[in-house]
Amino acid sequence: MTFAADSGRPFFLRVEAGGRSEQLIAALHQPGGQPIPGDNGIPGGPDTLAAVYDVDGRDARAGFYEAVAVAPPDQPVTARFTVAHSPVGLRVAPVPPDSMAVTLRVLTDSATSGLLRFGMLGAERTFQVDAQGSRDVTVAVTVPSWAEELIADLELEPAQWPDFTDFGFAAVDQTGRILEKEPANYSRTRMSVALPSRPAGETVNLVLAPGFADPESRASWQARVTVRLHAAQPAVLAARGGDAFQLAPRATTQFHSWLGPTPWPLPPGFRPLFLFIVEGSGSTWTWQLPLTP
Repeated sequence: MTFAADSGRPFFLRVEAGGRSEQLIAALHQPGGQPIPGDNGIPGGPDTLAAVYDVDGRDARAGFYEAVAVAPPDQPVTARFTVAHSPVGLRVAPVPPDSMAVTLRVLTDSATSGLLRFGMLGAERTFQVDAQGSRDVTVAVTVPSWAEELIADLELEPAQWPDFTDFGFAAVDQTGRILEKEPANYSRTRMSVALPSRPAGETVNLVLAPGFADPESRASWQARVTVRLHAAQPAVLAARGGDAFQLAPRATTQFHSWLGPTPWPLPPGFRPLFLFIVEGSGSTWTWQLPLTP
């Protein structure tokens, strides 16, 4: 099954087996064919056992996605696909000196109502990498004690991707212990790292290990590494005037919130990272977005 999606507009996909005893494996591929970031190829069954993919607004891309249901080798299966896109788009911007504005815009031709909830989730920073040849490159990340998870997105230039025969991506602690590794099979790769308890200010090294077809190559290459640090729980913020909205088709509204000091100290170069949740019509859509000065 193929379906269209918009950049920045979250959606969920539900793949349900048709028979009571049927089982399937559901997969989801982005425009261009790459699997979605994170887990892909999850089991599904009937009713409440259906496989569900929730695609966050920061990950949604414009173009056609492909959803696949795979039957087990010993029996046929029927599959039902359901896709629901967020009825609203969301933008966030700082309001000097100490507030932010969240703008919702209805994207459908129907009236829309719901709730907007949000809070600070952690911190985010993007590192630019310019390198040559097959030598490993290390990106050092200062990790505060409050962070329980590190998510690193590696983006290589798509036009240069065919030059590599392999590309390693790993997270290593200060002692040299490998915390996680994720070989890059595509020009975009995501690695999630559970962070053990540690003192504040320790370093996690993200190691980029390029492999060219010619091991003596001195070709230049570029990459972008976006690091998100997640706290155990978001620090909830309140919108002035309440969190409910009721909007006409294509209408727009704004929510304002006082920010105050960050609940946790941010490492140098990091920006506050927020989680926004829209609830409506029995469904939920999310956006993870940094607040850019």
